[in-house]
Amino acid sequence: MTDLLKKTSIYTHFSAIYIYCLNLKFIFPFQMYIQRNAIAGFDTSIIEINDCAKLRFGPNAVSDLRNLRKVSVNNIGSVTFEQNSLNWYGYRDININQEERFDLSIPSLKISIRDSTVKSVGSQTFSGRINEILFEHVTIDTIDAFAFTNLMQTENLVMRNVEIKDVKPQSFKKFGTEILILDGVNVEF
Repeated sequence: MTDLLKKTSIYTHFSAIYIYCLNLKFIFPFQMYIQRNAIAGFDTSIIEINDCAKLRFGPNAVSDLRNLRKVSVNNIGSVTFEQNSLNWYGYRDININQEERFDLSIPSLKISIRDSTVKSVGSQTFSGRINEILFEHVTIDTIDAFAFTNLMQTENLVMRNVEIKDVKPQSFKKFGTEILILDGVNVEF
């Protein structure tokens, strides 16, 4: 186990957390589990996870990280987003008014998933004040009903070179976006 820990690097730089599994997905396929209260909440503004075999976000994994502004997941062999895993409202009341959508002083989150295989996107994974969601060079096995729901301040929802194997009815529900880009998306029915 100590050899495994030597191959996984967790760096903190100011208010950012960078996790590098150093291509362990080919050597030892362990699972990294991000759960509620696992990351110090007050100072963390960036979470970047790279080169892991398996990654799982548990329920409300980032909901208490009030100063979080960016989540980046790159080159992961298997990613699972459990129900409510990436819902985020920041430090402001969740009640929205019409003017909030255009108020840039209210913080929001940016999420990117690149070069990875997503096993499942659970119900209400993406909800809250999420400004941008990007999937690029990703295969998604299942998107559950209401996976993208109740989004506020969403300017960009981008899927580039994405293969989706199963999309449940009502996966995208109750949100508006300024820009929707579906470029090279293949959906199996």
